[in-house]
Amino acid sequence: MKNKYLLIIHDKWLSITITLLLIILLLSLYPFDPSLNTANNDKLNHLIAYSLLSFPASLKQPPFYILICVFFVISGGLIELIQPHFNGHLDLFDFLTNTIGVILGMIIGSVIRKNHL
Repeated sequence: MKNKYLLIIHDKWLSITITLLLIILLLSLYPFDPSLNTANNDKLNHLIAYSLLSFPASLKQPPFYILICVFFVISGGLIELIQPHFNGHLDLFDFLTNTIGVILGMIIGSVIRKNHL
């Protein structure tokens, strides 16, 4: 039996992906209170966000989905470059974590697609 939630993600992958990309963009550039100490979870947050971002495309695997995921990596890099102008600082480890997150989401999406769809 196929999981109905996976089928929804598979069918609505584009709208889910666009929504996640916009949420990541807004959260990355939104001014935050520096007194909030999120440094302990920062890399984990990046890893989860970019894994979730690449998961729907990897589950669906539309034409050029690898290029779509490369776009996610480039987007993460561009966000890191413009972040100092909004609320934060340039952190190459954030970019590395974003990239690992995209790859992790691609792997998980591909494995689930193969075994459950």
